[in-house]
Amino acid sequence: MQYVILLRGINVGGRNKVGVADLTAALEAGGFTDVKTYINSGNVVLTSLATSAEVNNAVEKLIKDAFGFAVDVLTLTGAAYQQITAALPANWIHGKAMGCNVMFLWADADSPDIVDKLPAKPGIDTLIYVPGAVLWAFDGKDVNRTGISKLAGPGPSQRMTIRNCNTVRKIAALLDASAHR
Repeated sequence: MQYVILLRGINVGGRNKVGVADLTAALEAGGFTDVKTYINSGNVVLTSLATSAEVNNAVEKLIKDAFGFAVDVLTLTGAAYQQITAALPANWIHGKAMGCNVMFLWADADSPDIVDKLPAKPGIDTLIYVPGAVLWAFDGKDVNRTGISKLAGPGPSQRMTIRNCNTVRKIAALLDASAHR
């Protein structure tokens, strides 16, 4: 089965450095196949016969053993990831005119009421809950006014990992390419 692995908090601010070549080699040595990464921010597509929970636990252990630190790992089946990607409105892009991100949720935070717990500013932040994620968009001119961009510290942000929609779509394309080989 294909999985998308999202690592939270690697290669941020010079901390928890993990090179993609080293990460790929470690995952392959751990028995995963068809390992592909996208940019150096913890985005992996791989194949395994194990369950999602088994994959998640194995990746967490592998990173701790290979790189010497723990990171939060979110594992999604390829199908679940594609459903989230398909929910992104086609006209949502991430660039100067518009910001668009996907906040992927751990299971314990995955509920429609997560939207009510986020510091969105009416008229600036647009939030859409889909199972497994919150889709977030804002006008580019409002980048410094959005409430969600200040999301940090304890609370809901600890149970999510964020990717911009361009990255989300690139990972989806990696899944498609792997599935059609």
